[in-house]
Amino acid sequence: MKRLISLLAVISLCVCLLASCGGKKDDGEYVPADTTVSQPEDQTGSDEADPEPPKDPDYTGVVNPITGLYNLTPDAAGKRFYTMMMGNSNEGIPQQGTSNADMIFEMLVEGGITRFMAFYADIDKVGDTVIGSCRSARTNFVSTAIGYDVIFGHYGGSESGYDMIKNNKVSDVDGLYYSQPYFWRDAARKKNLGMEHSAMTSGTQMRALAKKKKYRMDMKNPDYTVFTFNRDGDITANGTTSAATKVNVKFSGYMTSAFNYNEESGTYLKLRNGKAHIDGNNNKQLEFKNLIVISDFHSYEADKLHLVVEQKSGTGYYFCDGKAVKIKWSKGKLSNPFKFTKEDGSDLLVTPGKTYVAVIRTKAPSELTFS
Repeated sequence: MKRLISLLAVISLCVCLLASCGGKKDDGEYVPADTTVSQPEDQTGSDEADPEPPKDPDYTGVVNPITGLYNLTPDAAGKRFYTMMMGNSNEGIPQQGTSNADMIFEMLVEGGITRFMAFYADIDKVGDTVIGSCRSARTNFVSTAIGYDVIFGHYGGSESGYDMIKNNKVSDVDGLYYSQPYFWRDAARKKNLGMEHSAMTSGTQMRALAKKKKYRMDMKNPDYTVFTFNRDGDITANGTTSAATKVNVKFSGYMTSAFNYNEESGTYLKLRNGKAHIDGNNNKQLEFKNLIVISDFHSYEADKLHLVVEQKSGTGYYFCDGKAVKIKWSKGKLSNPFKFTKEDGSDLLVTPGKTYVAVIRTKAPSELTFS
């Protein structure tokens, strides 16, 4: 009995000591009595792990490997990209389906004219959206497509373009050989813009034709992403920046692409020869989070008409959030994708969002200006 009484006395003493040394907040967290509790907005240096950063508003659980946004449908995870060649001459605009593209490459073909290659990471999400006008393949674009292991869409091609497709066993869907339902002529475009600007397709039909041709649907590397993404979204992580709220890309005397930075949306709005460049499906002006403009050596094929882009290595600029930073790029082997780096050679950190890539000549009349 004495032993029990002694034990109870010890317990009672400990409780008293604890009560005098500290207390509890309303949420039950123990706080020592000699500690000043700061208000939440004044708390710094917490040992607790930082909360997980918020995901993209369109979060679905799967990261789009081209944009870095969380907007890829689960069935598209690890699947090959689709691309489509599109005309960009004055006679053939507006294009359709360009606002659905995750990335667009613009390059010269001949006569000062440029063409687009639009990339779609989630072709099922594009669905029945009309894409076009679909135009012919050129070696510059076939070489680019090979590097990204895409299912390459086009309507016809130059002799050298077809040779590159055949010799490298490119998984192509060609409207010249597969008509309805996969490709068709838009009657209004045929009447008003001409036959060569009327070939159209859709995401649904591109996928259907790829399945008909029994192409491999899975990427060789399911974890591949086109860029190294910068979730902080700070372009200064890539080096010293310059102001670039207006960007002007002169491909030739015939074609200029320009971009005005919209601070409210955080994107660059595209102009084509000084006018808003729109998607004919929805009259929406094309806009991009990221612009990449690189220069490369251009020469002519034996026919002295079609251009060849070297696609080995060079320099350029990356634009984002109204700023510009110098970069380097490389490709080299035909099977390689373009690799974009900082000037020190480390990976370029690209902010999640849609990207536009322009390839201009290293010599006049191509020109890049920004301010």
